[in-house]
Amino acid sequence: MERANQTLQDRLVKEMRLLGISTMDAAQAYLPTFIATWNLKFAVEPKHPGSAHRPWTGTAEELDLALASREERVLSKSLTFSWNGAKYCMKAKGPGTSMRGGKIEVLSYLDGRVRVLYKGRVLDCTPFKTLPRPSPAEDDKTIDARVDLLAAAAATGHMEATPSVVAHASPG
Repeated sequence: MERANQTLQDRLVKEMRLLGISTMDAAQAYLPTFIATWNLKFAVEPKHPGSAHRPWTGTAEELDLALASREERVLSKSLTFSWNGAKYCMKAKGPGTSMRGGKIEVLSYLDGRVRVLYKGRVLDCTPFKTLPRPSPAEDDKTIDARVDLLAAAAATGHMEATPSVVAHASPG
């Protein structure tokens, strides 16, 4: 609900807090009212009532290509590149010196396939090393919970724990 076109942000949570809603059952009961009010305020009738979607006229392969995520990488002198937590080595016919420092495009398809393109040509590559992955970034709620722990500790004068220890404590 909070992600609806990035317009709600945390408005629903604040609205429920103002109304004193603090249980899951009360929130579920309030949700239809909130949605109806929100839609009355922001809904807009379409200029043309018909569907604006156009049918896909390409092939299934062209659709896969259109939906693939694309990332650009630069080949090293040894014709290697890093992508998605691994190092890859290009298989080049001949010396491959012209590809050194060249830009390649890594296509990641929805079904998990991966292709590497160099100047529009598909090239073979081999993964040879897995890189350590950094820990995922923490979301706002986790950070807020940790800030609340620090603020509570500061307010009560119990700051024996260092910030690094508090930062690694689980939030409530």
